[in-house]
Amino acid sequence: MKRPFAPQDKECEDVDALFFDADGDGDKDLFVCSGGNEFSPNSTALISRLYLNDGHGRFVKSPQQAAFGRNF
Repeated sequence: MKRPFAPQDKECEDVDALFFDADGDGDKDLFVCSGGNEFSPNSTALISRLYLNDGHGRFVKSPQQAAFGRNF
């Protein structure tokens, strides 16, 4: 049985995504932009997220996500 990609972020409404090497290790990491009009402007569901590739195709949510801010 497959498990959801990021169950801790299931309340987010994702509107865009970008694969790029955020940490310079040669692996493509995933940046996910959240948006929508269902949430209040200060909702944590609107925080965009960075998932780092561990080199084996598994993505781990970056602990430095707050550095990206809430809105782009």
